[in-house]
Amino acid sequence: GTQAKKVLDDFLDVKDEHTTAVALHYLQASGDLLPNETLIKLLTYPSLEIREAALKVAGNRNEPSLLTAIIFNLGSSETAHFSRNTLARFLENDVVDSLSHSLSDDNISKSHTLGIVHCLEDYSTTRSVRLLRTLLIHGDIDIMVIAARSLLVIARSGNIVEEFEEPFIEEMEQIAKQCYGLEVFRSMLSKQKNARLIRDQISSEKKKSIQLLLRLSILHIPDTPIESYVQYIFSNNEKYIPLVLEFLDSSCHMQVRSLILPLIDSDMDPVSKGQELFSDIPDSIEHCLKVWAESGHEWKSAISIQCLLESENISTLKTINWDMVSPSIYLAQLFEDRLVDDTKIPLTKFQTKTE
Repeated sequence: GTQAKKVLDDFLDVKDEHTTAVALHYLQASGDLLPNETLIKLLTYPSLEIREAALKVAGNRNEPSLLTAIIFNLGSSETAHFSRNTLARFLENDVVDSLSHSLSDDNISKSHTLGIVHCLEDYSTTRSVRLLRTLLIHGDIDIMVIAARSLLVIARSGNIVEEFEEPFIEEMEQIAKQCYGLEVFRSMLSKQKNARLIRDQISSEKKKSIQLLLRLSILHIPDTPIESYVQYIFSNNEKYIPLVLEFLDSSCHMQVRSLILPLIDSDMDPVSKGQELFSDIPDSIEHCLKVWAESGHEWKSAISIQCLLESENISTLKTINWDMVSPSIYLAQLFEDRLVDDTKIPLTKFQTKTE
């Protein structure tokens, strides 16, 4: 017994990853030899091979204390699939509780959040729908897009129809407001030199916002071929747009139509419509550039600061709260040869980021 235990401990004290993974395969059925604390360590171990084997073992134990470590594996594309299979063997309520708990961690990474949001599509519960609704106004457009996708999968399951009878109008208003804000920002940039990268970013975000709004507009009729309509809008083929407008007219809630139509109907002016719908859309280019600089989004932050530097907009640079600007490889390049000046930029914070 003690000899076997020692051999096992040697396997689990990882020196050779492959040997440990093999040992884990043998332990799938035998719980007492491998305590949960050790299994939790192996579930979050850097080696993919070990984490995969540990996920298989975890699936044979109905042990809720393992859930957080299993969910950790949703953050990597290599283990997300195994992690979802393992979670499917636990009680639905316990899993959704743990997913919710992991999401509430302030230090959670974007890839981990995306993995969880994606995984929620497997759980057609009221709780999942409510969690996903809060993520529709997360602020990070990529997370919002996946949240809408997962909601559509749950709506298509037909298990909780009552959650989707009324449109998610408050969330859609917030998304639309961001989208109209982008239109206003773009119109202000028309005279601005050195703003090409910002215009590209605006186009990309606007595209994602429109996809989001369209998916959310059909949750009450989830079998609509919405991806075709999305492609019609972005095909740049004017003859398709009337099909989408007609569909929205006949199938969607009036409030939803009034939010979406001006964004896709080329006969309407989204800038004036946005200002009419939302009186508090920012209409100062400096304000928008400052918001982007402090957004925590590395690329948006870098291109807005670059635009301010190149247009020598020192007064706006001085208003930026540099504590809210994350160091990134882009900013390191931007500030590489810059000398300290009166812009108050804490250069040393940004010049060292190399990886």
